[in-house]
Order: sequence, then C-alpha cells, then structure tokens
Amino acid sequence: MISKFINFFKGYLIIHAKGSFLERFLNLCLFSNILLYDLSRQDSENLSAKIHISSFQKLRPIARKTRTKIRINERYGFPFFIKKHIKRRGIFLGVILAAVIIYFFSTHLMGITFSGNKKISEEDLLSSLSSYGIEIGVPLKDIDTKILKNQLMTSNPDLGWIGLSLKGSRLYIEVKERTHRTDIPGTDEPCNLVASKNGVVRLMEIRDGQTMVLVNTPVKKGDLLVSGVIDSNSVGMRYVHSYGEVYATTWYKEEMEVPLKYKTKLFTKEKTSKNCLEFLNFSLPLYFSDKSPYQHYETYQTSKDYSLPLKIFPSLKINKTEYLQQTIKTKERTEDEAVLLGKFHLLNKINTKLSPNATIDNIDISHKTSGNIVTVTLECECTENIAVKAPLNK
Repeated sequence: MISKFINFFKGYLIIHAKGSFLERFLNLCLFSNILLYDLSRQDSENLSAKIHISSFQKLRPIARKTRTKIRINERYGFPFFIKKHIKRRGIFLGVILAAVIIYFFSTHLMGITFSGNKKISEEDLLSSLSSYGIEIGVPLKDIDTKILKNQLMTSNPDLGWIGLSLKGSRLYIEVKERTHRTDIPGTDEPCNLVASKNGVVRLMEIRDGQTMVLVNTPVKKGDLLVSGVIDSNSVGMRYVHSYGEVYATTWYKEEMEVPLKYKTKLFTKEKTSKNCLEFLNFSLPLYFSDKSPYQHYETYQTSKDYSLPLKIFPSLKINKTEYLQQTIKTKERTEDEAVLLGKFHLLNKINTKLSPNATIDNIDISHKTSGNIVTVTLECECTENIAVKAPLNK
C-alpha cells in the first residue's frame, strides 16, 4: 500500500517495448539499475511494463543499442495530475484556503452563548472571561472549563452556580444567579406571632414580645400567641417586633382508597419517532400525519442544535418526539401490599403539610376492606413550630 502511494506521488509511465532482443534489453536495464515492474509479455517481441518518470530518460541509449522501440501508452501519478489542471490553480488555492479556514474554526473559539442570566449582563460576563484570557479566537486546547468555572465563581459574588461546556468551537455558559430573600420583614417593624394551625402548646422560646398563652394550652389556628404590644408601668406601651418559636403537638388524619385489582401500563418493544425541523421562526414537520401511532403510549422529546462556528449564523434545530407503545394489563395486589402503598402515599401527603423541621412522634394506621377496595386511614402525632408572624394593627 505504501509503495503504491509512493509510486503515485512520484509518477509513473506504462510503456510498450517492441524488438527482437527484449532479453538483452531487460538485462541492460537491470545492469543500469533501471526498475521495470509489473511486466507483461504478449509475445517474443512485445512486452509492457511500468517505469518511474525519472528512469524513463535512461532507456534511450539502451533502446538504441538493442534496436527496441519504446512507446508510452499511459501516464499516471500526481505530477501529471498537476500538469493537467495547472490552469485551474484558482480552484486549488480555494480548496487549500477553505481547508485552512475550516481547521482554524474547528480548533479555535468562535462563539460564546449565555443562558439563565437576568441581572448579570453579558458584557460583565464577557469582561470576566476576558480577564482570564478567554476571548473569541483563542485555541480550544487552552480552555480548561473546570478551572474557568472556579475562577468565575470566586470573582463574581452574584453567581449562585455556573456550568460551562464546549461543543464544537462554541462555549456554552449556563448561569444561575444568587437569590436574596426579600420576604423577611425588618426587625424594627412591629408584628405579632399567631398560630398557623390547631394544637397544644408544649414549649415556647420567645426572644421578644408579650407571651399570651401558657404551656399545655390548646390553641386554634389564628389564635394570638405572642403580642407585639408591651405595656409596663415604668416604660408604658410600646410596639416590638415579636419573634421566637412556639412548639406544639399537632395531629393529622388522612384517608385513601386502594383497589386490589388495578390496571397498569407496560412498555412493549414497539416504538416510532417523528422529527420536526426548526429554523429561525419557521417549523417544518418531517412527517405526514399528526395522529399518534399507538392507542396507549408515552412520549419523550429531545432537541439537537446544529450551528456553524460563527455566532452570526442562525442554528438549525431538529426536534424529535419518540413514541413508546404501552399495553394495559390488569394486575392484583394483596391486602398487605395495599396497606403499605396507602401508608406511603398518605405519609407523603402529610409531610407536605408539616412546618419546616417538624417531627412525627407517633403513627397509627388502620384499614378496612370492602370488596375490591381497601380503605387505609393514617393518623400522625407531630411536634412542630406553629408560630407565624402577623402584621400588628396599631
């Protein structure tokens, strides 16, 4: 294979030799280090062979001495290709220039795309990138996304999280900005603490304000627990910002019905997909019908962007919707499995109603079966902070 490539690069000729002394002709070629290969002899006075261009001129004295006629049948190789197309050198220069441009675009940063930034401007992010040597045109091998991520996080306090990825010759930066809580009222604003739900007070840790209930006292939702109005003989009446925790015992009861026979969807091996081409604000479906291919199915959507390295060109997006066929089958569960399933769902439902840092102290579960239905009842006894701030009506 290598020898064929070398022969093509140097160029070679297919010659035809005719004479009565071909054996002497071949011996003299061998003695003169003239390489003839791929010999093919037609008869005693005719043969064909391949010879390098550089060796062809050496054949003339040997051909005269042996009275052999040499004729060139065909010419092959890179030198003849160049000679044939030398007038079209503009095309070759264009091909070489295009190859250089493509190589440069594929090995250097040609675009930066930001997403998720609202308060932080792209100009500020580009300025930060520039301070670390990341600009349009830098070699991709000089960009370490892990190091760059740490540098950007430490230099910009408004960044909560940042993700960087190199795709082709474009750098994609996803930004999540740091959020600052604005729902906490100032400590100089007077307020009360009221009960957020029914319960029995067990522990109070009040840092400011006038306590209005005692430990082991039942309260209802909306009852005043701590007042922001303090009245004393020495100072008189004053308004304060009440804050603290009031821990109480609360109770929750939830109920749900769980069938013993139920229908479930199972995936089959059948699937199909539909593609849609999106360019600028135009969408072109690559399918003929909008109808779903199956009666029962589940869909998954994916999207791929195809863009040129330069940011000025719009990207081409292909949206793919994959349909996975499902079949519906009827199954049965035992009574114990129904109770466990009901307990799992009811605990999750109760957890959504609990205050932060609440604890479940006791769980009582019961059930009853009627035909195909198991009714599961869950009761929980919890401890949680029921104090919430409420505006003070002066």
